[in-house]
Amino acid sequence: MLSQESVGFWWPVLIGTATFLVLTAGLITLLVNHHRIRKRIQDESMATLEKRARQYSDLFHSVPDIVYVHSMDGRIIQVNHAATKLLDLPSKEIVGHSLNSLIDPRFSAAVADYLGQIESESAKEITGTFPVKSRADHRWHIFEYRSSVELEPEKGGEERTVRGIARDVTDRIEYQRSLGRKDRRMRALLQESQMMQENLSALSQTILRVREEERRRISRELHDEVGQILTATNVNLEIMKRDLRLDLTSVDRRIADTRQLTAQIMDSLRKVLRELRPEALEQLGLISAITRYANDFTRRTGICVDVSHKENVEELSIDQKVALYRVMQESLTNTAKHAHAQHVQIDIYQSDGSIMMNIRDDGTGFDLAPHKDLAAAATTHFGLLGMREHIHLVNGRFEMRSSRGEGTQIHVEVPTSMGTIPHQDS
Repeated sequence: MLSQESVGFWWPVLIGTATFLVLTAGLITLLVNHHRIRKRIQDESMATLEKRARQYSDLFHSVPDIVYVHSMDGRIIQVNHAATKLLDLPSKEIVGHSLNSLIDPRFSAAVADYLGQIESESAKEITGTFPVKSRADHRWHIFEYRSSVELEPEKGGEERTVRGIARDVTDRIEYQRSLGRKDRRMRALLQESQMMQENLSALSQTILRVREEERRRISRELHDEVGQILTATNVNLEIMKRDLRLDLTSVDRRIADTRQLTAQIMDSLRKVLRELRPEALEQLGLISAITRYANDFTRRTGICVDVSHKENVEELSIDQKVALYRVMQESLTNTAKHAHAQHVQIDIYQSDGSIMMNIRDDGTGFDLAPHKDLAAAATTHFGLLGMREHIHLVNGRFEMRSSRGEGTQIHVEVPTSMGTIPHQDS
Protein backbone atom coordinates (compact mmCIF):
# COMPACT_ATOMS: atom_id res chain seq x y z
CA MET A 1 0.00 0.00 0.00
CA LEU A 2 1.07 3.49 -0.75
CA SER A 3 2.05 5.59 2.06
CA GLN A 4 0.21 8.76 2.82
CA GLU A 5 3.18 10.77 1.54
CA SER A 6 3.08 8.95 -1.85
CA VAL A 7 -0.58 9.62 -2.28
CA GLY A 8 -0.07 13.26 -1.49
CA PHE A 9 2.63 13.46 -4.18
CA TRP A 10 0.83 11.75 -7.09
CA TRP A 11 -2.50 13.35 -6.61
CA PRO A 12 -1.45 16.85 -7.87
CA VAL A 13 0.49 15.18 -10.69
CA LEU A 14 -2.63 13.35 -11.83
CA ILE A 15 -4.74 16.48 -11.58
CA GLY A 16 -2.16 18.50 -13.56
CA THR A 17 -1.88 15.82 -16.21
CA ALA A 18 -5.66 15.60 -16.56
CA THR A 19 -5.90 19.37 -16.81
CA PHE A 20 -3.18 19.41 -19.46
CA LEU A 21 -4.93 16.71 -21.44
CA VAL A 22 -8.24 18.58 -21.23
CA LEU A 23 -6.64 21.85 -22.34
CA THR A 24 -4.76 20.07 -25.12
CA ALA A 25 -7.97 18.41 -26.35
CA GLY A 26 -9.80 21.79 -26.20
CA LEU A 27 -7.02 23.47 -28.12
CA ILE A 28 -7.03 20.75 -30.75
CA THR A 29 -10.80 21.02 -31.02
CA LEU A 30 -10.53 24.81 -31.31
CA LEU A 31 -7.87 24.52 -34.02
CA VAL A 32 -9.94 21.98 -35.95
CA ASN A 33 -13.03 24.18 -35.75
CA HIS A 34 -11.00 27.21 -36.77
CA HIS A 35 -9.61 25.32 -39.75
CA ARG A 36 -13.11 24.20 -40.74
CA ILE A 37 -14.47 27.74 -40.43
CA ARG A 38 -11.55 29.15 -42.40
CA LYS A 39 -11.96 26.51 -45.09
CA ARG A 40 -15.67 27.21 -45.30
CA ILE A 41 -14.98 30.95 -45.63
CA GLN A 42 -12.37 30.24 -48.29
CA ASP A 43 -14.77 27.94 -50.12
CA GLU A 44 -17.50 30.56 -49.95
CA SER A 45 -15.08 33.23 -51.13
CA MET A 46 -13.95 31.03 -54.00
CA ALA A 47 -17.56 30.29 -54.91
CA THR A 48 -18.33 34.02 -54.84
CA LEU A 49 -15.27 34.77 -56.95
CA GLU A 50 -16.18 32.03 -59.41
CA LYS A 51 -19.75 33.35 -59.57
CA ARG A 52 -18.53 36.86 -60.17
CA ALA A 53 -16.04 35.57 -62.74
CA ARG A 54 -18.86 33.76 -64.55
CA GLN A 55 -21.01 36.88 -64.37
CA TYR A 56 -18.15 38.99 -65.68
CA SER A 57 -17.48 36.45 -68.42
CA ASP A 58 -21.16 36.34 -69.38
CA LEU A 59 -21.32 40.12 -69.42
CA PHE A 60 -17.97 40.37 -71.21
CA HIS A 61 -19.03 38.03 -74.00
CA SER A 62 -22.66 39.14 -74.28
CA VAL A 63 -21.83 42.76 -75.13
CA PRO A 64 -22.57 43.31 -78.84
CA ASP A 65 -19.61 45.68 -79.14
CA ILE A 66 -16.03 44.48 -79.19
CA VAL A 67 -14.45 44.44 -75.73
CA TYR A 68 -10.69 44.00 -75.59
CA VAL A 69 -7.71 43.98 -73.28
CA HIS A 70 -4.19 44.38 -74.63
CA SER A 71 -0.76 45.12 -73.30
CA MET A 72 1.02 48.44 -73.51
CA ASP A 73 2.92 47.28 -76.61
CA GLY A 74 -0.27 46.20 -78.40
CA ARG A 75 -0.31 42.44 -77.68
CA ILE A 76 -3.90 41.27 -77.35
CA ILE A 77 -4.67 39.63 -74.01
CA GLN A 78 -8.41 39.07 -74.17
CA VAL A 79 -11.35 39.71 -76.52
CA ASN A 80 -15.04 38.85 -76.32
CA HIS A 81 -17.14 36.74 -78.67
CA ALA A 82 -18.20 39.78 -80.71
CA ALA A 83 -14.60 40.19 -81.91
CA THR A 84 -14.22 36.55 -82.95
CA LYS A 85 -17.60 36.62 -84.69
CA LEU A 86 -16.94 39.79 -86.65
CA LEU A 87 -13.36 38.93 -87.60
CA ASP A 88 -14.33 35.31 -88.32
CA LEU A 89 -11.25 34.20 -86.40
CA PRO A 90 -10.97 31.81 -83.44
CA SER A 91 -9.86 33.31 -80.17
CA LYS A 92 -6.46 31.60 -80.36
CA GLU A 93 -5.68 33.47 -83.60
CA ILE A 94 -6.45 36.78 -81.92
CA VAL A 95 -5.25 36.45 -78.32
CA GLY A 96 -1.48 36.68 -78.07
CA HIS A 97 -1.15 38.46 -81.41
CA SER A 98 -0.39 42.12 -81.96
CA LEU A 99 -2.81 44.75 -83.15
CA ASN A 100 -0.82 45.11 -86.36
CA SER A 101 -1.77 41.56 -87.33
CA LEU A 102 -5.44 42.60 -87.45
CA ILE A 103 -5.06 46.06 -88.97
CA ASP A 104 -4.29 46.59 -92.63
CA PRO A 105 -0.57 47.43 -93.12
CA ARG A 106 -1.60 50.70 -94.74
CA PHE A 107 -2.75 51.87 -91.30
CA SER A 108 0.35 50.79 -89.35
CA ALA A 109 1.26 54.43 -88.76
CA ALA A 110 -2.14 54.96 -87.11
CA VAL A 111 -1.50 51.95 -84.84
CA ALA A 112 1.91 53.32 -83.89
CA ASP A 113 0.35 56.69 -83.10
CA TYR A 114 -2.30 54.95 -80.97
CA LEU A 115 0.32 53.04 -78.96
CA GLY A 116 2.32 56.24 -78.62
CA GLN A 117 -0.65 57.98 -77.04
CA ILE A 118 -1.06 55.07 -74.63
CA GLU A 119 2.57 55.38 -73.51
CA SER A 120 2.01 59.04 -72.76
CA GLU A 121 1.33 59.44 -69.06
CA SER A 122 -0.96 62.39 -69.78
CA ALA A 123 -3.30 60.25 -71.87
CA LYS A 124 -5.94 58.87 -69.51
CA GLU A 125 -8.37 57.94 -72.26
CA ILE A 126 -7.77 57.50 -75.99
CA THR A 127 -10.54 57.65 -78.61
CA GLY A 128 -10.52 57.33 -82.37
CA THR A 129 -11.44 55.04 -85.26
CA PHE A 130 -9.82 52.08 -86.93
CA PRO A 131 -10.77 50.29 -90.17
CA VAL A 132 -10.84 46.49 -89.89
CA LYS A 133 -11.63 44.08 -92.72
CA SER A 134 -13.87 41.20 -91.69
CA ARG A 135 -13.30 37.71 -93.05
CA ALA A 136 -16.97 36.95 -92.41
CA ASP A 137 -18.44 39.36 -94.98
CA HIS A 138 -15.21 40.64 -96.60
CA ARG A 139 -16.25 44.20 -95.80
CA TRP A 140 -14.30 47.03 -94.27
CA HIS A 141 -15.76 48.00 -90.91
CA ILE A 142 -15.05 51.29 -89.19
CA PHE A 143 -14.73 50.92 -85.42
CA GLU A 144 -14.94 53.80 -82.99
CA TYR A 145 -12.85 52.84 -79.97
CA ARG A 146 -12.42 54.16 -76.44
CA SER A 147 -9.38 52.85 -74.55
CA SER A 148 -8.03 53.52 -71.07
CA VAL A 149 -4.92 52.40 -69.22
CA GLU A 150 -5.55 50.34 -66.06
CA LEU A 151 -3.30 48.90 -63.34
CA GLU A 152 -3.62 45.14 -62.83
CA PRO A 153 -4.51 44.43 -59.15
CA GLU A 154 -3.44 40.76 -59.52
CA LYS A 155 0.05 41.89 -60.34
CA GLY A 156 0.28 44.12 -57.32
CA GLY A 157 -0.91 47.15 -59.21
CA GLU A 158 2.44 47.48 -60.96
CA GLU A 159 1.66 46.15 -64.46
CA ARG A 160 -0.40 48.33 -66.79
CA THR A 161 -2.81 47.04 -69.41
CA VAL A 162 -5.23 48.71 -71.82
CA ARG A 163 -8.92 48.00 -71.64
CA GLY A 164 -11.46 49.32 -74.06
CA ILE A 165 -14.55 48.90 -76.15
CA ALA A 166 -15.00 49.35 -79.90
CA ARG A 167 -18.30 49.95 -81.66
CA ASP A 168 -19.01 49.28 -85.32
CA VAL A 169 -20.01 52.68 -86.78
CA THR A 170 -19.78 51.66 -90.44
CA ASP A 171 -23.52 52.01 -91.07
CA ARG A 172 -23.63 55.35 -89.27
CA ILE A 173 -20.72 56.72 -91.29
CA GLU A 174 -22.23 55.39 -94.52
CA TYR A 175 -25.53 57.03 -93.59
CA GLN A 176 -23.77 60.32 -92.88
CA ARG A 177 -21.91 60.07 -96.16
CA SER A 178 -25.17 59.26 -97.93
CA LEU A 179 -26.79 62.30 -96.34
CA GLY A 180 -23.82 64.38 -97.43
CA ARG A 181 -24.09 63.09 -100.99
CA LYS A 182 -27.84 63.74 -101.01
CA ASP A 183 -27.30 67.20 -99.56
CA ARG A 184 -24.70 68.00 -102.23
CA ARG A 185 -27.03 66.60 -104.87
CA MET A 186 -29.93 68.69 -103.57
CA ARG A 187 -27.74 71.80 -103.57
CA ALA A 188 -26.65 71.02 -107.12
CA LEU A 189 -30.25 70.48 -108.20
CA LEU A 190 -31.31 73.69 -106.45
CA GLN A 191 -28.51 75.61 -108.13
CA GLU A 192 -29.44 74.04 -111.46
CA SER A 193 -33.09 74.92 -110.86
CA GLN A 194 -32.20 78.51 -110.02
CA MET A 195 -30.04 78.71 -113.11
CA MET A 196 -32.84 77.30 -115.25
CA GLN A 197 -35.27 79.77 -113.69
CA GLU A 198 -32.89 82.63 -114.42
CA ASN A 199 -32.43 81.37 -117.98
CA LEU A 200 -36.19 81.04 -118.38
CA SER A 201 -36.69 84.57 -117.08
CA ALA A 202 -33.98 85.88 -119.38
CA LEU A 203 -35.54 83.99 -122.29
CA SER A 204 -38.97 85.40 -121.47
CA GLN A 205 -37.59 88.92 -121.31
CA THR A 206 -35.75 88.40 -124.59
CA ILE A 207 -38.96 87.16 -126.19
CA LEU A 208 -40.77 90.24 -124.92
CA ARG A 209 -38.06 92.51 -126.34
CA VAL A 210 -38.15 90.72 -129.67
CA ARG A 211 -41.93 90.88 -129.71
CA GLU A 212 -41.90 94.62 -129.04
CA GLU A 213 -39.31 95.16 -131.76
CA GLU A 214 -41.38 93.06 -134.14
CA ARG A 215 -44.44 95.11 -133.30
CA ARG A 216 -42.52 98.28 -134.07
CA ARG A 217 -41.39 96.89 -137.40
CA ILE A 218 -44.88 95.70 -138.38
CA SER A 219 -46.35 98.97 -137.23
CA ARG A 220 -43.92 100.94 -139.37
CA GLU A 221 -44.48 98.71 -142.40
CA LEU A 222 -48.25 98.88 -142.09
CA HIS A 223 -48.14 102.62 -141.65
CA ASP A 224 -45.60 103.33 -144.35
CA GLU A 225 -46.68 100.86 -147.02
CA VAL A 226 -50.26 99.70 -146.52
CA GLY A 227 -51.42 103.08 -145.27
CA GLN A 228 -49.90 104.89 -148.21
CA ILE A 229 -51.40 102.40 -150.66
CA LEU A 230 -54.86 102.74 -149.17
CA THR A 231 -54.55 106.51 -149.16
CA ALA A 232 -53.52 106.51 -152.81
CA THR A 233 -56.40 104.20 -153.66
CA ASN A 234 -58.83 106.53 -151.94
CA VAL A 235 -57.38 109.52 -153.83
CA ASN A 236 -57.66 107.69 -157.12
CA LEU A 237 -61.27 106.85 -156.44
CA GLU A 238 -61.98 110.50 -155.67
CA ILE A 239 -60.37 111.55 -158.96
CA MET A 240 -62.36 108.96 -160.81
CA LYS A 241 -65.56 110.27 -159.33
CA ARG A 242 -64.67 113.87 -160.20
CA ASP A 243 -63.71 113.04 -163.77
CA LEU A 244 -66.66 110.86 -164.49
CA ARG A 245 -69.34 113.35 -165.49
CA LEU A 246 -71.59 110.75 -167.02
CA ASP A 247 -74.81 109.86 -165.30
CA LEU A 248 -73.61 106.47 -164.28
CA THR A 249 -75.51 105.74 -161.11
CA SER A 250 -74.18 102.23 -160.74
CA VAL A 251 -70.58 103.38 -161.14
CA ASP A 252 -71.12 106.11 -158.56
CA ARG A 253 -72.60 103.58 -156.16
CA ARG A 254 -69.67 101.23 -156.62
CA ILE A 255 -67.25 104.03 -155.99
CA ALA A 256 -69.11 104.98 -152.80
CA ASP A 257 -69.03 101.37 -151.67
CA THR A 258 -65.33 101.20 -152.42
CA ARG A 259 -64.67 104.33 -150.39
CA GLN A 260 -66.66 102.86 -147.49
CA LEU A 261 -64.64 99.68 -147.63
CA THR A 262 -61.46 101.69 -147.77
CA ALA A 263 -62.56 103.65 -144.70
CA GLN A 264 -63.28 100.40 -142.90
CA ILE A 265 -59.86 99.10 -143.83
CA MET A 266 -58.30 102.28 -142.52
CA ASP A 267 -60.19 101.94 -139.22
CA SER A 268 -59.14 98.31 -138.86
CA LEU A 269 -55.59 99.26 -139.73
CA ARG A 270 -55.55 102.00 -137.08
CA LYS A 271 -56.91 99.52 -134.54
CA VAL A 272 -54.19 96.99 -135.37
CA LEU A 273 -51.58 99.71 -135.20
CA ARG A 274 -52.79 100.76 -131.76
CA GLU A 275 -52.63 97.15 -130.57
CA LEU A 276 -49.16 96.58 -131.98
CA ARG A 277 -47.58 99.87 -131.04
CA PRO A 278 -49.81 102.58 -129.58
CA GLU A 279 -48.82 105.82 -131.24
CA ALA A 280 -50.46 107.79 -128.45
CA LEU A 281 -47.94 106.32 -126.00
CA GLU A 282 -45.07 108.15 -127.69
CA GLN A 283 -47.01 111.12 -129.03
CA LEU A 284 -49.34 111.97 -126.14
CA GLY A 285 -47.84 110.11 -123.16
CA LEU A 286 -48.76 107.23 -120.88
CA ILE A 287 -51.86 108.69 -119.22
CA SER A 288 -53.44 109.75 -122.52
CA ALA A 289 -52.67 106.38 -124.12
CA ILE A 290 -54.19 104.47 -121.20
CA THR A 291 -57.23 106.78 -121.10
CA ARG A 292 -57.80 106.39 -124.84
CA TYR A 293 -57.52 102.60 -124.63
CA ALA A 294 -59.84 102.52 -121.61
CA ASN A 295 -62.47 104.56 -123.49
CA ASP A 296 -62.24 102.29 -126.53
CA PHE A 297 -62.47 99.27 -124.22
CA THR A 298 -65.65 100.65 -122.60
CA ARG A 299 -67.23 101.24 -126.02
CA ARG A 300 -66.40 97.71 -127.18
CA THR A 301 -67.33 95.75 -124.02
CA GLY A 302 -69.71 97.96 -122.05
CA ILE A 303 -67.48 97.58 -118.97
CA CYS A 304 -66.94 100.94 -117.28
CA VAL A 305 -63.26 101.83 -116.83
CA ASP A 306 -62.23 104.82 -114.70
CA VAL A 307 -58.67 106.14 -114.89
CA SER A 308 -57.36 108.25 -112.01
CA HIS A 309 -53.91 109.86 -111.88
CA LYS A 310 -52.44 112.28 -109.36
CA GLU A 311 -48.92 113.10 -110.51
CA ASN A 312 -47.11 113.39 -113.77
CA VAL A 313 -45.66 110.03 -114.81
CA GLU A 314 -44.18 111.04 -118.13
CA GLU A 315 -40.64 111.04 -116.75
CA LEU A 316 -40.55 107.28 -117.24
CA SER A 317 -38.55 105.79 -120.09
CA ILE A 318 -40.39 104.47 -123.14
CA ASP A 319 -39.70 100.86 -122.07
CA GLN A 320 -41.23 101.52 -118.67
CA LYS A 321 -44.28 103.15 -120.25
CA VAL A 322 -44.68 100.20 -122.61
CA ALA A 323 -44.47 97.78 -119.66
CA LEU A 324 -47.22 99.62 -117.74
CA TYR A 325 -49.33 99.93 -120.87
CA ARG A 326 -49.05 96.20 -121.64
CA VAL A 327 -50.02 95.26 -118.07
CA MET A 328 -53.08 97.51 -118.33
CA GLN A 329 -53.92 96.07 -121.76
CA GLU A 330 -53.59 92.44 -120.68
CA SER A 331 -55.46 93.07 -117.44
CA LEU A 332 -58.47 94.58 -119.26
CA THR A 333 -58.38 91.73 -121.79
CA ASN A 334 -58.53 89.17 -118.97
CA THR A 335 -61.35 91.14 -117.34
CA ALA A 336 -63.38 91.05 -120.54
CA LYS A 337 -62.76 87.33 -121.07
CA HIS A 338 -63.06 85.88 -117.58
CA ALA A 339 -64.06 88.32 -114.84
CA HIS A 340 -67.73 89.12 -115.70
CA ALA A 341 -67.04 92.54 -114.18
CA GLN A 342 -69.08 95.72 -114.43
CA HIS A 343 -66.43 98.20 -113.36
CA VAL A 344 -62.65 98.56 -113.46
CA GLN A 345 -60.70 101.19 -111.53
CA ILE A 346 -57.17 102.19 -112.67
CA ASP A 347 -55.15 104.40 -110.30
CA ILE A 348 -51.75 105.78 -111.32
CA TYR A 349 -49.69 107.79 -108.85
CA GLN A 350 -46.16 108.47 -107.64
CA SER A 351 -44.76 107.34 -104.29
CA ASP A 352 -41.23 107.06 -102.87
CA GLY A 353 -39.52 107.61 -106.19
CA SER A 354 -41.64 105.03 -108.00
CA ILE A 355 -44.71 105.03 -110.21
CA MET A 356 -47.54 102.89 -108.87
CA MET A 357 -50.42 101.48 -110.88
CA ASN A 358 -53.38 99.70 -109.26
CA ILE A 359 -55.99 97.91 -111.34
CA ARG A 360 -59.08 96.59 -109.54
CA ASP A 361 -62.22 94.98 -110.94
CA ASP A 362 -65.47 93.85 -109.30
CA GLY A 363 -65.57 90.55 -111.15
CA THR A 364 -65.81 86.95 -109.99
CA GLY A 365 -62.09 86.57 -109.34
CA PHE A 366 -60.39 83.18 -109.11
CA ASP A 367 -58.66 81.02 -106.50
CA LEU A 368 -55.06 81.99 -105.91
CA ALA A 369 -54.00 79.91 -102.90
CA PRO A 370 -51.53 81.63 -100.52
CA HIS A 371 -48.98 78.83 -100.93
CA LYS A 372 -48.89 79.19 -104.72
CA ASP A 373 -46.60 81.64 -106.36
CA LEU A 374 -47.38 83.58 -109.48
CA ALA A 375 -45.45 81.16 -111.67
CA ALA A 376 -47.77 78.35 -110.56
CA ALA A 377 -50.85 80.47 -111.28
CA ALA A 378 -49.42 81.35 -114.68
CA THR A 379 -49.71 77.73 -115.79
CA THR A 380 -53.47 78.20 -115.97
CA HIS A 381 -53.52 82.01 -116.47
CA PHE A 382 -50.82 82.44 -119.08
CA GLY A 383 -51.30 86.20 -119.45
CA LEU A 384 -50.09 86.69 -115.86
CA LEU A 385 -46.64 85.43 -116.79
CA GLY A 386 -46.40 87.96 -119.60
CA MET A 387 -47.42 90.81 -117.30
CA ARG A 388 -44.89 89.79 -114.70
CA GLU A 389 -42.06 89.51 -117.22
CA HIS A 390 -42.93 92.91 -118.71
CA ILE A 391 -42.50 94.48 -115.25
CA HIS A 392 -39.37 92.46 -114.42
CA LEU A 393 -37.89 93.63 -117.70
CA VAL A 394 -37.83 97.20 -116.29
CA ASN A 395 -36.74 96.07 -112.81
CA GLY A 396 -40.17 96.62 -111.30
CA ARG A 397 -42.44 94.78 -108.90
CA PHE A 398 -45.63 92.94 -109.83
CA GLU A 399 -48.22 91.77 -107.30
CA MET A 400 -51.63 90.20 -107.78
CA ARG A 401 -54.39 89.31 -105.35
CA SER A 402 -57.57 87.47 -106.20
CA SER A 403 -60.12 85.26 -104.55
CA ARG A 404 -63.34 83.78 -105.81
CA GLY A 405 -66.20 86.27 -105.54
CA GLU A 406 -63.90 89.13 -104.46
CA GLY A 407 -62.59 90.32 -107.81
CA THR A 408 -58.96 90.76 -108.84
CA GLN A 409 -56.41 93.43 -107.95
CA ILE A 410 -53.09 94.03 -109.69
CA HIS A 411 -50.42 96.29 -108.21
CA VAL A 412 -47.40 97.39 -110.24
CA GLU A 413 -44.45 99.44 -109.02
CA VAL A 414 -41.84 100.82 -111.43
CA PRO A 415 -38.80 102.89 -110.33
CA THR A 416 -38.61 106.28 -112.00
CA SER A 417 -34.89 105.80 -112.67
CA MET A 418 -34.68 102.05 -113.40
CA GLY A 419 -33.59 101.66 -109.78
CA THR A 420 -33.27 98.68 -107.53
CA ILE A 421 -36.80 97.67 -106.57
CA PRO A 422 -36.63 93.98 -105.64
CA HIS A 423 -38.75 91.61 -107.73
CA GLN A 424 -41.45 90.27 -105.43
CA ASP A 425 -44.53 88.52 -106.77
CA SER A 426 -47.51 87.45 -104.75
